Amino acid sequence: MDQLYLQSVYIYSNYVDSHFKIDFKPENSNPFKHLLLTGKNGSGKSTVLNCIYNELLNLKSGLKSSSLYYKKLKDKVSKPEIQSFIDRMGYKHPKVELSFNIDDEGLHDRTENLVIYIPSQRKFNTNKADSNLKVASVTMLSEQSKFIKELIGKNQHIVQLKAKINIHASTIQNDQKQIITFEKQKQNILDSETGHTVQNEQLSINAIKVRIQNNLEKIETLKLEILALEANLNTRNPNISLSKFFQQYLVEKRREQAYAIADENEKIAEEHTSWFRKFDKLIQYLFETPDIKLKHELKTSSFYFEMNSGRRFDFGQLADGYGSVIFILAEIILQLEAYKETNGLNEDPIGIVLIDELEAHLHISLQEKILPSLVEFFPKLQFIICTHSPQILSSIVNANIYDLSSHELVTEDLGGISYDVISKEHFGLGSEYSLRATKLLDTAKSLLKKKELSDKQQSHLKEIYEELNNLSPELGYEIYLHLNRPKSIPEV
Repeated sequence: MDQLYLQSVYIYSNYVDSHFKIDFKPENSNPFKHLLLTGKNGSGKSTVLNCIYNELLNLKSGLKSSSLYYKKLKDKVSKPEIQSFIDRMGYKHPKVELSFNIDDEGLHDRTENLVIYIPSQRKFNTNKADSNLKVASVTMLSEQSKFIKELIGKNQHIVQLKAKINIHASTIQNDQKQIITFEKQKQNILDSETGHTVQNEQLSINAIKVRIQNNLEKIETLKLEILALEANLNTRNPNISLSKFFQQYLVEKRREQAYAIADENEKIAEEHTSWFRKFDKLIQYLFETPDIKLKHELKTSSFYFEMNSGRRFDFGQLADGYGSVIFILAEIILQLEAYKETNGLNEDPIGIVLIDELEAHLHISLQEKILPSLVEFFPKLQFIICTHSPQILSSIVNANIYDLSSHELVTEDLGGISYDVISKEHFGLGSEYSLRATKLLDTAKSLLKKKELSDKQQSHLKEIYEELNNLSPELGYEIYLHLNRPKSIPEV
């Protein structure tokens, strides 16, 4: 079965900007690339992420991401009347169109795909281990199914309207070909100098133009109707989370491990043992605590973390940063398991995970590690991330970076570029220094460019030097050289 992954996003509108494309098609034999969205606050990152999520839900309801015919018309047709029509047609609400590695025909059979959305506001809370995980999973999937059914009902009318638009658009294209044919016939008659009239051909051309205009007006009416329907679609996030049942999942996994050992089922026992070992290794790496391990207390049927020193703490005592990490891991793990259970899968499925502000609550050193860890732990999942973090931008190789503020697409690895440069080039930071130091340095540079300084300016430069020297001797070094240069040596 072909694997379904995203390759590009066409943004009709994200409130801030409109009509641009983000491409992250993989090279070589890679099945997919990840996408990192960045940009200043208010550039529309979260809006684009939500739109992608909504379109993926639409796909699950059987509605292909819309309006390919508009882009095709815009690419292929340059007639003023059609171009004018296209320019008038704009989405008044956020809207994106998705392109996959599978052609449009193949998408009709791929309405089932794993989609996980993790919002920026997240705090890990865990239910006690006596919670019923299977009931929770069934409830979540039932809610998702109900939500998809609502979408299907609301989208049926849109699908019908789009089919009508396709018919009108096809008629327009055929009529345009006829106009070209009649224009050639006119020219042939004129070139022949036979004296035959071109009146019949011109009448035919005029009639076709009237028909084209009528079809354009019908398309515009249908398009406005679609816009109104799409604007009112209930594409809200169902806001269903399983992460709070993570402890129960661990308990059940440990129980299955114990049963497998008791039954001498070495294969199943090793699979569970390997999973816990892999999870311990991940937590040790992310928490930067090589001796920390996940432990199970049989008496209370609960899990906690323990270090070699004997210090222990449970999930409820996690700091916000570590809690955010566990939240993300738990959400992906449990939704994967629920998907596998529902679809009768033995292996992890492919899918798409959208995470808003991945760096939220994370220390800088953890920001460096979080995305590579997720990519390694979930190798079949494609991650679409919003971030303000230079550490995250430069943390993985197989990703494209798109800046929604500058519309710059970065395809190369940023791993060899300093965080200072990334902060300035991709986040618009004016300097690698603090605002206070930057302002002092800018003033000093302005004074040093002058050929001569007044006594007042010289005094001001000395004050700047003293203040910068208190912050860092290196910052004030050039000013020091200027203030203490030999009088006999002319200033360059």
